[in-house]
Amino acid sequence: MLALQHYHTRLLINYGMRPLKSLLVNTVADNKRAGEFRDAKCTLSYFTLWKEKVREREEAKERRADENYCKLVLKNSIRSWKRALAVQATFNTLADRHYRRVYRTRVIRAWSSAVKETKERREVLVIEADSLHYRATMKNHFSFWVRLVPILKRERERAGRKDALRSKVAMLLPDYIPASNDL
Repeated sequence: MLALQHYHTRLLINYGMRPLKSLLVNTVADNKRAGEFRDAKCTLSYFTLWKEKVREREEAKERRADENYCKLVLKNSIRSWKRALAVQATFNTLADRHYRRVYRTRVIRAWSSAVKETKERREVLVIEADSLHYRATMKNHFSFWVRLVPILKRERERAGRKDALRSKVAMLLPDYIPASNDL
């Protein structure tokens, strides 16, 4: 009985009251949105023309201001370039005179310093090369000494194997004489 009553209560809540409540909430929200939309459309129609005229006036003002600014900037930049070119021409003349006066001495001084630096650098490089050659030679000699011990050990083992093979051959073939001493 309780289960049947619980089932009826749940059925009434889930399929009766909840959908009705959501329908009422949605209806109120839809009515509110519809009212706001209607108000917005009314105010939009009144203010659209006013807004358009204001925008056109502002654009015309900005266009005139931009045109005047461009003319002013162009005029000032041309004037500045003329001044800069006059100053630059003066500086170029002065620089040419100075260059002609100083050029020979600078070339000779640079050449003599380059020769001195080259000689000094060559001496340093010769000293470095001698020391590097000495170190490389010592390294090679010591590495040969280090490698000599295993090489001698292998030679001894090889000679032992040769002697063992010769003795085996001599045991099997007592009258055999090899053509050469190497196997």
